[in-house]
Order: sequence, then C-alpha cells, then structure tokens
Amino acid sequence: NGIIQKLYTDSGKFATVYRSSGDNIRDMLISGNGKYIYSATSAGLIRTDLDTWGSEAIIAIPKSHMYSVLEDSEGNIWTGGVSGIYYYSLKTGDATHIAAIGNGKSVKTNSLVEDRYHRIWAGTVDGLSFINPSTYPMVTINYTEADGLPTGTINEESMLLTSISRSEERFSRNAEN
Repeated sequence: NGIIQKLYTDSGKFATVYRSSGDNIRDMLISGNGKYIYSATSAGLIRTDLDTWGSEAIIAIPKSHMYSVLEDSEGNIWTGGVSGIYYYSLKTGDATHIAAIGNGKSVKTNSLVEDRYHRIWAGTVDGLSFINPSTYPMVTINYTEADGLPTGTINEESMLLTSISRSEERFSRNAEN
C-alpha cells in the first residue's frame, strides 16, 4: 500500500497524510522549493503539498507504474516507469512523453539522474540512455552491451549513481550533445 506519514516531532507520533490501497510508492523527492513531495507510484506520479498535506495525481501523466522521480536543475520533474519517461514542466503544467529512448520505442525506465551538463541519464530495460533537454526535439543516445555495459538491462534493483556526473565524459560518445 502507498502510505506517506508525517512525524510530529513535538509528540513523537506519526500521522498518515496520504494513503492509497493498491499503490506502491517506489521513489520520492522533496522539491527544491520545499513545497511538495513527488512520489513515483504504481498509480503514476503523485504530488503532496507540504503545507496542506493534500495529495493529487499529476493529471498530465497517464496512470502508469512509475519507478523513479527526479527534479532537474531547472526545477522540472522527470519520472520514469513502465511506459518510458515523462518530463513535467512546472512552468506550464504540461507533460511530455519522451518516446525515442533505446531502440526508438518507449521502454520501461527504472532510474534517472542528472549530470553536470544537465543531461538526464536513464537506466532502462534496454540499457543506459541520456537525454539532452536543451535541444528540441530532445536528443537521446542509448548505450547497450555492445558499448561495454555488462548487461542490457538496468533493472529496478539497480541505481544510477550521481558519480556518473563526474565520469560520463569518458563514456559519452558525444559530450557536446
């Protein structure tokens, strides 16, 4: 079950602020502005307001199993799951489905991280991909076993480490993109 609880430090007691039967929470983050918790769940992306503790599904993203959530350096939200990657613009409230991952189809995305060049790295069932959000359409490059990965799948037990931001220059085919 998907449950978010708040600890009241004065009493030392927990209170449930979000509960949804059947939803599993797989990843969470507190937004950089400190206003929201974003949760990647089996029912999609959930946003919880830290002032009111009210929760809502992000309507722009279809209900889908989500495994990872990331806030980029611009304050936008990225989420990855069964149907690929979604980019959620906080400025417009629009979500964009990034379909050109891996072999050109939408693939299950298990983990996300941003590097120092503001590219988004995605661990997918088809390998490791990066997206350059500063280009339109967003440039994506996929790495597989043929590029030296030990396996073609970055599964949900795997995590991309933030150290990738210091080492991708040695691995990237095109650090300019």
